[in-house]
Amino acid sequence: MIPFDYDHYKFHFRSDNKKTFSYDLLPYERRIDRAAWPTPEKFANMKIENYDDCHQPIEPYANGEWEKYKPFLEFAFKNDKNIIKRFSEYRNDFIKYK
Repeated sequence: MIPFDYDHYKFHFRSDNKKTFSYDLLPYERRIDRAAWPTPEKFANMKIENYDDCHQPIEPYANGEWEKYKPFLEFAFKNDKNIIKRFSEYRNDFIKYK
């Protein structure tokens, strides 16, 4: 139980506490970020175990974006080809009726 007068600010900004919980110490990146979206070749060499978050493109279904996004689906769902197929079909139906 945390006391009411506990100062979170002081805890968070004390350098030794911050290092204890810093994600910078992990040996891998945690997030796949749309600002630095990997190429299809890079996705092919990445390991899913090294990531726990994905900041996806805003409109991954759009022409031009889909071609960059589909390698992510193949990376994330490589063990289930049916999901990749279903995503592709859903995207094509969405584009057709949009």
